[in-house]
Amino acid sequence: MDHMDEFTPGPNYGPVLEPFLTRVLQVKPKLNPLIMPASEIGEPEHDYLKWNMLWASNMVQRSSDGPQTSWSEGRSSPATFPRITSMRLLPSLLPFTIEIFARDPDIGVTCGDVIDAISDSMRKHSGQSDFDSLSAARKRIVGEAYRHNRSRAHGVPGGALGDGLRRMDFLGLETMFGGIRYDETAVRRVCGEILPCTWILDCTTRYPMTREEISAQEAREAALRLEEEEREHGRREREREREARRQSRRSSRVPTVLTVNDDDDDDE
Repeated sequence: MDHMDEFTPGPNYGPVLEPFLTRVLQVKPKLNPLIMPASEIGEPEHDYLKWNMLWASNMVQRSSDGPQTSWSEGRSSPATFPRITSMRLLPSLLPFTIEIFARDPDIGVTCGDVIDAISDSMRKHSGQSDFDSLSAARKRIVGEAYRHNRSRAHGVPGGALGDGLRRMDFLGLETMFGGIRYDETAVRRVCGEILPCTWILDCTTRYPMTREEISAQEAREAALRLEEEEREHGRREREREREARRQSRRSSRVPTVLTVNDDDDDDE
């Protein structure tokens, strides 16, 4: 009998547990290696995700893919084994938590759910109280990151971010997705106790991009823009077709009015 991989995508591969049940059952869900940190020297190698978190989740790359390929393989794979309905991340540098919920409760949280939730969280605007909670040194770093992220430099979104401090600005130069890991001591320090289904999100340093990396990123951005334009074109075409059908149905319901010519009256 073939061995079923613990992280096989799809339903019907084991239970999907609520976080409180993992505590009751004394189960510690195991993370999918794909969303964990890259292997250290001497450890077994595994695929991992490469992602500058300043960018949307469609810019994520799998380590085994080519430089111009956007991540697809493994997006629908479960993020944990056993599967869970939700999980919590504590970013190593941010004064926020990231709550992740399964799009499909029958499948549980997937790797795609995790990355999309991180991406959405990083784009949220941040309040003044979050900034005020930082040390003076960290405030300077965040202020510099705010200006740099809206500049025309390579590797940053630029003016598209608009005004207002966002969570991603709190990352400073540590904007790279460094993987998710379990750290009981860190969770207890932040939360005051060990909470179920809670992990640390490592944020690592972004280094200057090489020419090859710049070219590859620009190519991915162009390909994604083209995909978006094609989707938008298709959406507009479908909307025009629906409107044409509505107009056709309306015209078919309009009663035909017979007119009588004066000549016809004369004939009578």
